[in-house]
Amino acid sequence: EYSSERDDKEEKNNNDCSTNYIIQSTIKSSWMIQNIEFGSPPKKEIIQSLKRIWNEIFSSLKILSLKSQWWDRLVKLHSLPDRSYHTLMHLHEMIGFFVTILKNTKVSSFLIMDKKHRNTILLSIFFHDAIYNPKSRTNEEDSAILFQEFCKDIRILMQGGEEELSKHMKDKNDSSIINIIEQEKRVVNYILATKNHKIPSDISRSDNKNNDDDNNNVLECLKLFLDIDMAVLGKEESAYLHYASLIRQEYSFVDRETYCEKRADVLELFLQQETIYITQIMHDSLEATARSNIKKEIELLRRSFIPGDE
Repeated sequence: EYSSERDDKEEKNNNDCSTNYIIQSTIKSSWMIQNIEFGSPPKKEIIQSLKRIWNEIFSSLKILSLKSQWWDRLVKLHSLPDRSYHTLMHLHEMIGFFVTILKNTKVSSFLIMDKKHRNTILLSIFFHDAIYNPKSRTNEEDSAILFQEFCKDIRILMQGGEEELSKHMKDKNDSSIINIIEQEKRVVNYILATKNHKIPSDISRSDNKNNDDDNNNVLECLKLFLDIDMAVLGKEESAYLHYASLIRQEYSFVDRETYCEKRADVLELFLQQETIYITQIMHDSLEATARSNIKKEIELLRRSFIPGDE
């Protein structure tokens, strides 16, 4: 009997290793790893893909004005001329990594990935860089405030009560809109966490004090969200160097010497971390490549050479 249990455990471990290898290979060979197209406006099919996902979040909402108004606003913000990397393509890549991982749920550490948790991550993706000004130190706070404005618009819609709300809902039993309001604090916390890409010490305690499983999901979703935001660091080398050149374009107002010094200092902080990626699957897939890319860029910057220089 003991031998049988041991054999079953070994078989499970072998299957897990095989699955891990498959998802790692899938991530490393994905289009996101090699993509260098971040220009604005993006290709029509990219906008269509993002808009489809945006609309799916609010699939139960019949009224088009609210969805369209905020979609147009997000597109406009991500298409501003001072953006080179933080464009709609960045969102498209993040969703690409998210979907790739969700398709391989066996290697996910989530207890549950229901619509509520999925939408928390998707809303965080759509809003986390909505406000982006390289000269500002409050981009994350300002983006969080913008999301709160969005929630306020939904709340106004709901103030008419159940009867009034039902006029705007395809399915009055669909709780997705109400869930967005309930998740407002979560999404705000996720957006704010991108300021330094660290897990707030009270993130799991501040949400649902009576549901440990749900709190664990909140924490795991945040880890994944932060990791896919940093997935760009693990791109194929030439694609990474192109990304680095786009960051320079966004900071073109900074003189060359200062940029090289400050950018290298920021990158050094990543190398000082025990791990860049928090989730096991992203760590196993991209950590080594990310560290190699960062080291190479630092070497260039210390020699006053910026990726993309002619």
